[in-house]
Amino acid sequence: MWIRRIAVRNFRKLLHGAEIDELKPGLTVIVGDNEEGKSTLLKALQSAFFDRYKLTGDAANDMKPFGSEVRPEVEVDFDVGQTSYRLKKGFLQSSSALLESNGDRWQNDSAEDQLRDVLGFSSPDRGAAKEKHRGLSGLLWVEQGKAFAPLQLNQDTRNALHEAIEGEVGQVTGGERGRKLLATVTRNYDTYYTPTGREKKELKDTRGEVESLKTQVESLESDLVLYDDKVDTLANLKNILARYESEGRLAQAQAEMQKAQDAVRKLEAVEEKIANAETSLNDAQTARTLAQDALNNRRDEAKSLQEVEREAEHATKEIENLDAERHLATEVPDGAAEHLKVARSAFEDAKSERIAAQRERRRSELAAELERLLRRLGRARKIEGEIEQKRQAATQIRIEQTELNALKKKESNLEKQRAALEAVATTIRFFPSGSQSVTVDGQKWKVEDQHRITERTTLALKGFGKLEITPGGEDVQILRSAVSSSRNSLEADLKRIGYDSVDSAYTACRERDSMLADIKNAQSRLDEIASQGLEQLRAEANRLQEELVSTTDDGSKSPASVEIAKEREQAALSQEKEADRTQVKAQKALEAERENVATARERWVEAKSALTQRQKEIGRLQIQLARDRRKKSDADLNKDVEAATRMYDTRTAALHELQTQREGMSPDSIWAEQQRSQDVYQNLQKQITKDKEQADKLEGELRGIGQKGLGEAAQQKRGELEAATQNLARLELDANAWKLLRDTLQQAEHKAKEIFLAPVTERLQPYMNLVFPGTKLQLDDEGMEIAALHRTHDEPFASLSIGTREQIAVLARLALADLLREKGKPVVLILDDALVNCDDERFKRMAHALRKAAENVQIIILTCHEARYQELGVPPVRLMDCKGAAA
Repeated sequence: MWIRRIAVRNFRKLLHGAEIDELKPGLTVIVGDNEEGKSTLLKALQSAFFDRYKLTGDAANDMKPFGSEVRPEVEVDFDVGQTSYRLKKGFLQSSSALLESNGDRWQNDSAEDQLRDVLGFSSPDRGAAKEKHRGLSGLLWVEQGKAFAPLQLNQDTRNALHEAIEGEVGQVTGGERGRKLLATVTRNYDTYYTPTGREKKELKDTRGEVESLKTQVESLESDLVLYDDKVDTLANLKNILARYESEGRLAQAQAEMQKAQDAVRKLEAVEEKIANAETSLNDAQTARTLAQDALNNRRDEAKSLQEVEREAEHATKEIENLDAERHLATEVPDGAAEHLKVARSAFEDAKSERIAAQRERRRSELAAELERLLRRLGRARKIEGEIEQKRQAATQIRIEQTELNALKKKESNLEKQRAALEAVATTIRFFPSGSQSVTVDGQKWKVEDQHRITERTTLALKGFGKLEITPGGEDVQILRSAVSSSRNSLEADLKRIGYDSVDSAYTACRERDSMLADIKNAQSRLDEIASQGLEQLRAEANRLQEELVSTTDDGSKSPASVEIAKEREQAALSQEKEADRTQVKAQKALEAERENVATARERWVEAKSALTQRQKEIGRLQIQLARDRRKKSDADLNKDVEAATRMYDTRTAALHELQTQREGMSPDSIWAEQQRSQDVYQNLQKQITKDKEQADKLEGELRGIGQKGLGEAAQQKRGELEAATQNLARLELDANAWKLLRDTLQQAEHKAKEIFLAPVTERLQPYMNLVFPGTKLQLDDEGMEIAALHRTHDEPFASLSIGTREQIAVLARLALADLLREKGKPVVLILDDALVNCDDERFKRMAHALRKAAENVQIIILTCHEARYQELGVPPVRLMDCKGAAA
């Protein structure tokens, strides 16, 4: 057996999931810190294989992550022999099970039945699967801290182990008499139990009847208890309501609420006065601000007038200095204009040369690009021809994969039916004592040959008569009909699609698949050459050809190489840039001469204009200031500011007095008392209403319950339970007697099988030599338990140190895994930190033993000691890297 992949979602600590893929068939070390989920991973694997998908109760709830109601899910990919399986299970909400293998699917109960058949284990009647229900995996999947704990085996697991050992040493029994006695006892045991130890119908139904009656009695008694509880509850509610009425609690709470509301109204009146005072204060503040702004504006007007007068005086002095420059020369020298004309002519010549060089470079590039494109077009046409040729060949093959699969399935069924027919065939060979002969349908048989008969045949025996033979009884005709029908169906299908055999159809299908793969590869190459198609490639070639013709002058030679054309273009460009620079310099020199002439004139005009502007501004400001002073003098503005300030101070003091009055009233306490008294009144009112409604409801329920006669019904069911219990006790007594007798005989048989220890000890001793040289183990109970370790003397296993017991228990499982694997049992060894009490030297030896066992058996180790397990020489799988991969 080989577990290839484990995926867990919403399981205990693995809320966000974890997926471990590509597990190796040999050693795998899964590493994680404490509490990170290693043991959870093992528990999830056990639940996937052995727990029923419909599991309920605490065992199922324990799968959920803490504080979450999500659906735990587990997926496992594994191989048994040459067959691959995928198992998916979901627990609790929408529970399901799915097992898939080679196109077959089993769901829910069928999936679990198939899983039990494949792995060889039994499920409990109810509850979670325990170690004893896990078959051989219960021996080889070691949970943390349980390496040397006593093994829990049920009969199925013992039978599987017996089968493996008996295959090694042969059947050892107590003789024919013992076997007959055991068979007789087993038949009586089988009356009550199935081969897997589960109870059969009579015992199971009787037990179910008892359980059902127990449930009914418990339900009736629970109803009686509930009735009494409701009576008590009703009495308590009536007492509480009466106490409320007598104590006048509701009226008292209402009075307190009214008092608190009066205090709130007084507080609100003071706060309204404060709001009015704040509004008056804001009005005074506005008036003071307006008076101050008017005074500031008057001062700003006087200041602006003084500044403009100073600027006018400065402008007058500047004009006097610029008068001398007003009569400068107005003509520009002729030399600068002539130099500019020569520079412009040289620039135009260089520009024409550069354009010609660019046109030549473009012709060279077009010619080179056209040549490359034509080569690509040629390769693309060739590949297109190959694709078309293979596509036509592929269309001639008519067989589809679905048809091939159907043919293979029919051929496989035909072979199975032929094998079944051959299995029931009769082999006849005659040894005549004289000249006797045998004929069939008038044809004489060679009596010295061996003949196989698969159908009803009549033999004519010379000197005897006739002998009719029906191989396998009447069923052989059914087998022959099935073989004939399957053969005819297969031949009809082959004829319909035009093939003489399944092999030839398979070959044709594979040939077509190969052609399609070649077409796909060729299409990929074609897409690389012409990603937008051949037509686009042809159109691009035609466009380049036309552009090349349009750039070619009549009678011109073939274009030069791209490199030469680029060099010529660069040289022409450099010459053009140099001519442009010369032209720019000449233009700047001419403009500088003209600017010198204009600058002097502009400065005098600007100074004159500035002086005029300032004089106008002085006049305007003088008029504005005189007009404003006629409206209100500067002294009046100062008086307005002083009056507004006095009013503001008065209203500020009034507001402060009102605020002090409010603080003395403790507003927070008043509002809190109002809310508290209101809540008390409303809650009390709601509670009284709720208690009255509950009391009315209970009275109605009690009237209904009292009419059912619960006491009489409970008494009747108790009597039925007592009778069913006595019947169950009788059946159990008989069943247990036969079970005890069978178990006793089997134990006696087991004691006679000491030779069974040999296969286990033979495989265990090489591992013991690696870790405990010179020692031997003593086993009992058919190798299931370790009795003692023999060094210089026998040491009881229980007296050894914890570390030594851990190591020996692991070695014993390695030997057991080797034996079971050799006998074709599904085997995987899982160790959850099973070597935590191992010193460094002993751990190195255990590493050798694990590596040796892993050559033939898959071993999965879960540990938090990553550094230590580096001794195994395999790369670890870190659980934290695998988390979240299955969400």
